[in-house]
Amino acid sequence: LIFKTWTKHEARMSERIGLLHARASHNPFRKLIQPLFAEFLGTMLFVFIGCSAITSNGFVPEGAIEQPKVVAISLAHGFAIVILTYATAKISGGQLNPAVTLSLMLLREETVLRGILIIIHQLLGGLVGAAWLLVVFPVTPTASNPHALEAVNYGAHGLGPDVTPGQGFMMEVLLTFILVFTVLRVAIDRDNAGTLAPLAVGLTVIAIHLVGINVSGCGANPARSLGPAVVGNVWANHWLYWIGPIMGSLAATIAYALFFRTPAVEEAVN
Repeated sequence: LIFKTWTKHEARMSERIGLLHARASHNPFRKLIQPLFAEFLGTMLFVFIGCSAITSNGFVPEGAIEQPKVVAISLAHGFAIVILTYATAKISGGQLNPAVTLSLMLLREETVLRGILIIIHQLLGGLVGAAWLLVVFPVTPTASNPHALEAVNYGAHGLGPDVTPGQGFMMEVLLTFILVFTVLRVAIDRDNAGTLAPLAVGLTVIAIHLVGINVSGCGANPARSLGPAVVGNVWANHWLYWIGPIMGSLAATIAYALFFRTPAVEEAVN
């Protein structure tokens, strides 16, 4: 009798949980609004952290950045991605980058409509994150405080000394390829996706910043590039921080789809 009563109780609980999950799956807040806000907030915080690290280091934008400052800026960007991806992964997938979202749309891992809305919210998040810099940092540098937004072009991306726009463009293509390809293999692919994916992606962000800061500034993320460009009105060579990541994302998506994507179980059996 006790066993039968407990079994009925378990069955009722399972039924209730199933109903709750079904309602949650049809809840527009959880299905769309919450992921959009997660992408907005995550991108906002990423841009704020990245630009704050640049401003705090106080480098002169016309010259090459000293290696210790390159390391500090790279670590700030990478650690921010690790933290924010973990925080948003279960809600929106922790994309936080229009180049990544574009790839997911092409691979049909993300619907076109939701993908476009996510990109819009990522760009808006980047704008708000850059605007927060005006609240916490002085704009004009002084002798007593050189760590000001004008001294670092508001954290906007720019080419290194003697780097041509063509070289900067190719660097952006390659850096974005590395980042998107890593995301696809460690976070999306059926064979590898796991709880350590945000850590791998964050380490990749650190690596590409170490390589690219003194060449192109290391954009690889249009939302990160757009925010400070708008707030600081810094548009020099801005096109390459859009076209480069788009081309890099397309190349990584094609390479992954043709040569590295783990087939679904049904495809593997056939």
